[in-house]
Amino acid sequence: MPFLYEFSEVSAFTKKGTPAIGNPAMICIVDQFPAQELMERAGALLASPMTSFIRRTAYPHVFDIRHFS
Repeated sequence: MPFLYEFSEVSAFTKKGTPAIGNPAMICIVDQFPAQELMERAGALLASPMTSFIRRTAYPHVFDIRHFS
């Protein structure tokens, strides 16, 4: 079954305005977290040092994050 999620590659641990020399990470912003097994499988398939799923909460500027490395 294909993944129906959109991932973006970011450079973690960099400051705005500096060259993108940080650690590469794949992120996916979701409304609800997929099943644990699917998130783990996505992390393995993407072969990125870090894959993160990010979900907004009911509180402004507060997010739930699931990391896979």
